[in-house]
Amino acid sequence: MQAAVAARKRWARRRSGEPDGSSMPGWTTARVTTILMLILAVAVIGFAAIGVTDTRREDNRREVERHAALQDAIGELHAVFGDVDRFDPGQLRLIERRAGLADLRFDADLAADGNREVQSLLGPQGRIIGWFSWLPDRALAHAMNWLWGFAGAVGAGLAFCAFLAVRSTRRLGGSLARSMESIRKLTTQDILTGLPNRGVILARLEAAAATRRSKVVSFALIDIDSFGDVNDTLGRAGGDTMLVNIGERLKLALPAGVLFGRFEDDVFAVIAESESGRSVTELADKLTAALAEPIYMDQMWQITAGIGIAQAPEDGTTGDELNRRAALALRAAKQGGRGSVRRYVPKIL
Repeated sequence: MQAAVAARKRWARRRSGEPDGSSMPGWTTARVTTILMLILAVAVIGFAAIGVTDTRREDNRREVERHAALQDAIGELHAVFGDVDRFDPGQLRLIERRAGLADLRFDADLAADGNREVQSLLGPQGRIIGWFSWLPDRALAHAMNWLWGFAGAVGAGLAFCAFLAVRSTRRLGGSLARSMESIRKLTTQDILTGLPNRGVILARLEAAAATRRSKVVSFALIDIDSFGDVNDTLGRAGGDTMLVNIGERLKLALPAGVLFGRFEDDVFAVIAESESGRSVTELADKLTAALAEPIYMDQMWQITAGIGIAQAPEDGTTGDELNRRAALALRAAKQGGRGSVRRYVPKIL
C-alpha cells in the first residue's frame, strides 16, 4: 500500500515538473555534451577567425615595409647613378635583394596582373615614368586561409553533431516519456477498460480514510450478477466488450469527484466523499439506475449487480477496514438475490 502511495506521489511530482530523483542521468549527460560541442565549435571558428585577421594584418604591415624598403633602395641607386628611367636586370636584382622582394619587374605601363604588388616611380619632373611590380609574400596568409577553411569545416561538423545530439536527445526524451506513460497506465489503469485499477483504488481509499476530517467516505463494490452466463454465451471477447460497456455506463452515471474503477474480474468499485451519509443511498440509486436499461449484444441483456457499501467512520477508519466490510456487505447482497444492495451491518454475537 505504501509503495502504491509513493508511486502516485512520484507521478504527481513529475507532472508538476518537480524533481523526484528518478530522472534519467543520460538526459543531463546528453545536454552537457551538446553544449560542450557547440562551445567547442564556436571556439574553433572564433580562434581561426582571430588567427586569419591577425595574419592578414601582419601581411599588410609587411607589405608596407616592403614598399618603404623599395623606395629606400631606389633612393640609393639615384644617389649613385642619378635620375634613371630604365633599370637593367642587374640593378633590378640588386633592388630586389635590398628590399626583400620577389620577382621584381619594371615596366613603363601598369602591370595587368592583379596578383602583384605595384609601386610607381616618379621622374625628375614629378611625373610617373614607370611601375615596379613584385610578387607579394603571403604564404602565412595562404596557410591561415587553409586553416580557416579547415576550422570552418570542423566547426560545422561539431555543430552538425550537436544538432544530431539534440535531435537524438529529444527523440530519446519522447521515447522515454511514452515509455513512462505506458508504465503509468500499466500500473494505474485497468488494461481492459482503461479505468483506475485495484492498486489505485486501494491507495485512494486509504488516503481518503486517513484525511477525511469531517467528511463521510463511502466505498461501494459492484459485482455483476451471473456474468458467467455472458461469457458462456458471447465468449471471452464478448464478455470483455460487455464489461467495457458496463464500465462506461456506470462511470457516466456518477457525479464528478467520485473515483470509479475496475476492482477485479466483473467487480467495480466506487469511492465517494461527502459532508453527510446521505450520499450512500444516492450512490446506490445512481448505480442501480445506470444498469436498468438493457444492453444489446447479439441479444438483449438485462444487467443487474449486487452492491455492497461501507462507510467511514461508522464502518471503519482505514482503507483496509472499509474494503473488508464492503466485501462482507457485497456477500450479503449476493445472497439477497439479483440487484440487491446492502450496507455493512456488524454481526451481533
